[in-house]
Amino acid sequence: MLGYKTIEEFTLEECIAFLERTDISEENRQCAEKRKEYLMHMPPPSPPPPEKTIIERFPEFEFTPSSVLGGNRSRTKLYFFAITVVGLIFSYFGIVYFDFSDFTLILLTIGLTFLVVGFLNLIKHKPLVDVADYVPKNRKIGIRGKHMIIVKDQKFGVIGTNYNSVEVSAKYDKLTWKSQRKSDVLNAEKDGHSFLIDIHGNELN
Repeated sequence: MLGYKTIEEFTLEECIAFLERTDISEENRQCAEKRKEYLMHMPPPSPPPPEKTIIERFPEFEFTPSSVLGGNRSRTKLYFFAITVVGLIFSYFGIVYFDFSDFTLILLTIGLTFLVVGFLNLIKHKPLVDVADYVPKNRKIGIRGKHMIIVKDQKFGVIGTNYNSVEVSAKYDKLTWKSQRKSDVLNAEKDGHSFLIDIHGNELN
């Protein structure tokens, strides 16, 4: 024996150390030799099964990578910058040539609309790939109103769909909407516990 172990429980290293001793009986030496021989020819342990992906673990959401949906940062910024520039041009000509005619009124209206929408999105809109790794294709399960359940770094969270703003930080093991219509309360799971949270991430009693 080695401490509290029997020879049959030895590891290969323990067998080698045991056989180097000079104070063991021939019977124990033979047992240790057999144990060593067995361990040296024992097949390596099977690798653990690969961990399931988010898509495999939660098929009901029909998650798809956000990168597939064209969330390129530069392209998103360029798109809203172009809208802002078009709005500036339309607004400029609408003001310079304003004569109360229908044409200049429409030109000015379109220009100001493009300018406001483009500028607001330019400073507030976040590329989808920055706030989510996966987004749900199943709108009935993943989306309520202007809020969408997402996955970031293997954790669930919620973003606003207008500007991709983070509403609920991605720190939950799972999130689902409590109501079929409203987006104010969610079922949350974290560290083996289930509870309710509001759309701002506050836990409800």
